[in-house]
Amino acid sequence: MPKNTVFPVSLLMVLLMLTVARANLVILGNANPYFHNWVEKGEVPPPNGTLLPIITIYSPDNGTAYPSHSVALNLDVNSTQGYLSEMYYRASWKTGKFLLSINESSSTFLYLSIDIADIPEGANWIEVYAIGTWSVYVSSEEISSYVINDYYSSYKITGSSQVRFIIDTTSPTVSITLVENKTYHTSAAQLTFTVDESVSGTSYSIDGEKKVNR
Repeated sequence: MPKNTVFPVSLLMVLLMLTVARANLVILGNANPYFHNWVEKGEVPPPNGTLLPIITIYSPDNGTAYPSHSVALNLDVNSTQGYLSEMYYRASWKTGKFLLSINESSSTFLYLSIDIADIPEGANWIEVYAIGTWSVYVSSEEISSYVINDYYSSYKITGSSQVRFIIDTTSPTVSITLVENKTYHTSAAQLTFTVDESVSGTSYSIDGEKKVNR
């Protein structure tokens, strides 16, 4: 009698487990019936209204004179519609483009600081370029009963920023044309001088006293 009681219960539990397992398979099959294969389909122009990467150059300062043949290039770049795939700069005294290091290929914001040396005397410029890469969905195609190809096209957007500066390592030459090198019997004398280049300011001092700015 105990055996006849246990058998129907065991059979019922097995049937219940099989029913639940079959239901789970059906649910899983309905949830993700296809394998999606992403396929690149060439490059296209960026969509209208796409925002370019924004480059902010902090150094060198625009229009500033530097008494050295090297400057620090400090900048950041923000790409709101595409990850940064390439950065480089061009310079007025060099030919070609010079790549800037990007640590992470998926980065959308980056800060860079490098030293640029051997800059010639005079007026110069540096222009920095940032290229962002993104993609757009094109279409889908069912390859088999469980595989779908999703096609996409990539596009590139380029932002740039330029800074102009001066390298001036030569001190200006000052020539005093008046006062003459003699004794004056008066408490006032006219001081006239010339400078051989453009300067941001001048000053003079008498007998080592405090400088007077002009």
